[in-house]
Amino acid sequence: MQGDADEDSSHGSLADRPGPAALRSSPCRAQLKRDPLARVTRAPHQQTLAMTDGSHFAPQGWHTVTPRIVVHDAKQLVEFLKYVFGATGEYRPAAPSEVRIGDSLVTISDAGIRSPMTAFLYVYVNDTDATYQRALDAGARSVEEPADMPYGDRRCLVEDTWGNSWQIATRAGRREVQGIRHDAHG
Repeated sequence: MQGDADEDSSHGSLADRPGPAALRSSPCRAQLKRDPLARVTRAPHQQTLAMTDGSHFAPQGWHTVTPRIVVHDAKQLVEFLKYVFGATGEYRPAAPSEVRIGDSLVTISDAGIRSPMTAFLYVYVNDTDATYQRALDAGARSVEEPADMPYGDRRCLVEDTWGNSWQIATRAGRREVQGIRHDAHG
């Protein structure tokens, strides 16, 4: 089809699409890989994220995607996470605080150079109801009370005083909701 490499009927030419100018320029556009539907999928340097030679491109113990929350009074948010989720880590005023909740890392920074940026995070815990109550005791606002979901989670939602949303859940197992059996492990 003529124009296939440069156009997608729903978006016009690549040059007209929003995004970094470098992606719309000819030299870069020629290197982009396309899927069968002629949509850009990823650049060649993004093909393999895992290093096969044993080298690491992220700090030891970090995941490829690491949430970062920027707030006023980051020290208090770190204390909130320690109280509510049993998080570990300490507030660091000169660098992002590295806080671990279970096996996950969340970084917390004071607003200043960056404007506050909130998050919406789904956190698995041992006891949804007890964690929900600790969050409320620590000043969070209830958005959804704990309830059993048809897919097997018991979950709730709170918003902390910084505006972050924390969906708190425990994987409960198999349930039958409205005559449909759901397996919480699959």
